[in-house]
Amino acid sequence: MAPATTTESPIENQPGQRQFQVVIVDDDAGVLMTMERFVKALGHEAIALDNFEEARAFIGSNAPDAIIVDIRLGTYNGLQLVHLSRQLHPQARIIAVSGFDDAVLRDEAARAGASFLIKPFKISDLEQALSALSGPATV
Repeated sequence: MAPATTTESPIENQPGQRQFQVVIVDDDAGVLMTMERFVKALGHEAIALDNFEEARAFIGSNAPDAIIVDIRLGTYNGLQLVHLSRQLHPQARIIAVSGFDDAVLRDEAARAGASFLIKPFKISDLEQALSALSGPATV
């Protein structure tokens, strides 16, 4: 079954600011809640998912504007989700996050067209990574 796509424009949030749908995937409940608050504070809709399977199903049937995914998702590698997301939604902004500054992971994320943030990060770091939503995604 083909994933659902939308041609609707993002919702107007505040004058001059558009709201985007941002999927956040992390298996650490505290980190997930913090990132969800960050995304909402930036004026976007946040869809918080705590496991690989749920995220894969959601991304397979929806077309989010951005996806933030932890590299380590239990027994799964979040980079698998990065690759799937890029394949299904080439226009989406993808941000891989990790608690480890690993050059190999950073390079693999970059090859898949994802930005890379090291946890913990500041809301300004996330805002900068999401800033490409106002224009075309860069890969």
